[in-house]
Amino acid sequence: MWRAHDSRLPGEAFHKLDLDGDGVLSHKELMGAIDELAVEKRPDAKAFQELLDKIDVDADGQISVADFRKLMKDMREMSDADDDEADAAFEARLARAKEAARAKEAAKTS
Repeated sequence: MWRAHDSRLPGEAFHKLDLDGDGVLSHKELMGAIDELAVEKRPDAKAFQELLDKIDVDADGQISVADFRKLMKDMREMSDADDDEADAAFEARLARAKEAARAKEAAKTS
């Protein structure tokens, strides 16, 4: 299974996804790859479609190797941004939990 953060070269991942071997990725082939990702690693459907539309400049519904490399770069950037947001949310929850524990302990000792 291929993943967006895969360490293989984008060209290698491209050829693995190019199921019919025609040298381009169809929308169907890309969506099949996205469906294989764990739900929490999948890009937002709307954002992913916007990326596809932006990359598929000739609007033929197919992505070339060069287009695919750009897509992978953009997806990694989206994933990194999502990870940063998740980390910040976790840190905020952790801080609130620690504060609640301190308040509870302070209430016990007073």
